[in-house]
Amino acid sequence: MIGDAIAYIRREVRDYLGVTDTEVSSGHLHDLSGRDLNPGVRVALVNVGAEPTLRNTSHVKRSLSGQSQYLEPPVFVNCHLMFAFDFSSYQSNLIRLSDTIEFFQQKPFFEPENARAENPFPAGLGRLVFDMCSMDFEQLNHLWGILGGAYIPSVLYKVRLIRLQAGTAIDGPEVTSIQVSTGFKAQ
Repeated sequence: MIGDAIAYIRREVRDYLGVTDTEVSSGHLHDLSGRDLNPGVRVALVNVGAEPTLRNTSHVKRSLSGQSQYLEPPVFVNCHLMFAFDFSSYQSNLIRLSDTIEFFQQKPFFEPENARAENPFPAGLGRLVFDMCSMDFEQLNHLWGILGGAYIPSVLYKVRLIRLQAGTAIDGPEVTSIQVSTGFKAQ
């Protein structure tokens, strides 16, 4: 699902910026340091974490017929995506950076209902919400140091609510009564 989400967003950014398919790629940012890639926008996954507010969901799923199934609840993850701009001129980098920020400002979430026909929303994703992350100089230095590259114009977004769930459910018996034992013996 994470790969599907990144591929979908890569195509959305490509179409909004009006650049060719080879000018928007996804992958490691350290590849940019060798400059062997085509100039353009690089979309990189830099962090994945669980969404803490959606952890306590039910393990039991009931069908319309009343049958219970035990199913581990889905994990909702937040992915941090870095959009790094390495076009032929610094001015082009800044223009494309501004355009990308404008794009996510005017369309902060993606879901099947607002998907374009030429780029269908991946099945099973639900909704992707984009929040721009601000970093101070120290955080930015650490991030680019970890990524193994010299800084180029970039922006970091937190993409919330990518839903991951294995499709294995176990049929369970229907609960018809509950018995409580207090541990005390009657005399």
